[in-house]
Amino acid sequence: MRRMSFTIETRAFRAGDERWLCAALGRARSAAGDGPVRDELELGWRYGAAPHGGVLAVALDERGVELAGLVATRQRVRFEGQEVFWLQLGDLWNDFSRGAGLARARPLLAAGAAFAEAFGGFAPEKHPVVYGLPNRRAHRLGLARLEWEVLRSENELTLDLARLPPAAEADLRLEEPARFPAEVE
Repeated sequence: MRRMSFTIETRAFRAGDERWLCAALGRARSAAGDGPVRDELELGWRYGAAPHGGVLAVALDERGVELAGLVATRQRVRFEGQEVFWLQLGDLWNDFSRGAGLARARPLLAAGAAFAEAFGGFAPEKHPVVYGLPNRRAHRLGLARLEWEVLRSENELTLDLARLPPAAEADLRLEEPARFPAEVE
């Protein structure tokens, strides 16, 4: 079996990247059988028009076709008394139809490592925090192979409006759900 070869590119998101990214996300979604549906307009708005810009790391095969990658937007925050930028990871994908066995994840692992090397690190030159809401497959892979950490788990506070009590009689119950519905991101 021939080993899949690819190169890694890390850089700022540029105008026009939304076209190839939309196609790459579509191929990855088709291969995985799930994933968010994105269109070029949304991707251009999300990354190209982001106030502080976007960055990416992408694995390209020998023909220049995108196999896997990560795309994030820069978010300005106050951290340790200074204004710096964190990265909000918005899309992470891998075309699992390419390769066989665990080798199918090699492009994503290489892109993830290159992303961390190029963009992660100490402020103000780099980004001390990269955060996001990965799908279950990406979360497992990131924890096991890309040195990701869970900073905190989110809770959901809900109230059945049909049972809304008067303000003085508020009766709230905190539950820790085993799983959130798909529409909660």
